[in-house]
Amino acid sequence: VKSGDALDELLAAIKNGTLQVSGLYNIFEDAVLPGCPGAVGIKARLKELGAKYAMMSGSGPSVFGIFDTASDAENAAATLRAEGVVAHAAKSVKK
Repeated sequence: VKSGDALDELLAAIKNGTLQVSGLYNIFEDAVLPGCPGAVGIKARLKELGAKYAMMSGSGPSVFGIFDTASDAENAAATLRAEGVVAHAAKSVKK
């Protein structure tokens, strides 16, 4: 599978509500998150704010959430910023 095809499939699953979160994981979470309670809290907060899924990005400690709509993501980012968290709403970029 070409990486562009995999991205297309992921974006389609998010858009049509069939994203299987059991297939998303970051092996570093088990090692990093126990020592980074702030990231654990933000991950939980993203879910409270409506993220369909939240996880650590790369080797951490940044976290991200996947939302149904851009406005949901923007509202969550604004709420987190009001709570003192550096947060940005973003969307995927395809060529």
